[in-house]
Amino acid sequence: MLEGDAQKWWQELYHTLQMELTDIPWNRFKTKFYGKYFLHAIRIAKELELMQLKQENMFVADYTREFNNLCHLSRVCQGNLADYKAWKCVQYEKGLRIGIFNCVSPQRLTDFPELVMKSQFTERYSMKSAMLQEGYGETTPDEPHRAGLGVCYKCGKPGHIARDCPHRLRQDAAESNSQT
Repeated sequence: MLEGDAQKWWQELYHTLQMELTDIPWNRFKTKFYGKYFLHAIRIAKELELMQLKQENMFVADYTREFNNLCHLSRVCQGNLADYKAWKCVQYEKGLRIGIFNCVSPQRLTDFPELVMKSQFTERYSMKSAMLQEGYGETTPDEPHRAGLGVCYKCGKPGHIARDCPHRLRQDAAESNSQT
């Protein structure tokens, strides 16, 4: 619900648009609202963030959520979906991890929901494949498999692998101090 100045603005705009149309399309409202109340500098910063967004250690679902949130703020993704749907797919693919990108990009998908579905399928398949190649058994609730997730096997955190784990390095240092 809009309040204060935004409420007054909406009432004026609503009456103006009602004279032109019988219904006010959601996309038209968003375009007008963002133009009036969303600071230009913030919009540019969010668009830059969208252009530079990478999946890295995120699951496809998390990457998709972040991508969609940034798209809603982008001028490129305002208006008619047909005008920007191919751009949206190319931009989304560009940020995917290389293994997923290599599987979905050759398909040249232009339907965003289909691209997301195939990206998720590829992610699940590569995780299962990584577990089989590493000789892991079945997943147990107590110790989930971390293969293919981009996280450390030692501590479960992203950004490093087990041999470089800061927790392990601290533990090794403590053990060597206790032996001397």
